[in-house]
Amino acid sequence: MIENFALIKEKNKFVKIPEKLFSLGISIKRSYKVNDERKTNDTINISQIMENDISNIADVDESFFGVNRLNLFKFLFKNLKEICLQIKQENKLKAYVFGRKESNYIQIGPIIANSTALAKKLLCETFIKLKEHSLVIDILLDKTKLKDWLLSIEFTHQRSFTRMYLKSNKYTGKIENQYLISGPEFG
Repeated sequence: MIENFALIKEKNKFVKIPEKLFSLGISIKRSYKVNDERKTNDTINISQIMENDISNIADVDESFFGVNRLNLFKFLFKNLKEICLQIKQENKLKAYVFGRKESNYIQIGPIIANSTALAKKLLCETFIKLKEHSLVIDILLDKTKLKDWLLSIEFTHQRSFTRMYLKSNKYTGKIENQYLISGPEFG
């Protein structure tokens, strides 16, 4: 079982992004100096996911999520490619985010990342792009640092849900790298 809960931000509610996490700008490609949980300084480059990146992301994702989600990523990319972002360090994929439009809101997720700091960087970038929209985020329950941060910037708790398996689940993926899901119907 995996415990999850949803957070929501209503349209036109200001999202406060702490300066220490993010300096505002308009370019999609940015470099940041971040102190992550391991107290190392790394340059973080956020870039737009391109269509030819999706197969590689799906291959990497399979080791984190447990199944191949290539078709899901293609769908999400076509639905809302503006917020499909990735972080690479030394040419290795370290984090990525997708999202989708719904009738009343935009769902952000999935986010797979090597650290909470990288997940926050991707979220900050998407918040700037989506500041005029209502947002929904389905976050794994064990991501308390990320949850507390989201609650501190005007997100509110909406609902809880549990993903369950029938019979066996031969490979559950790496929960520690899963931050957001794409909604209960997609994973």
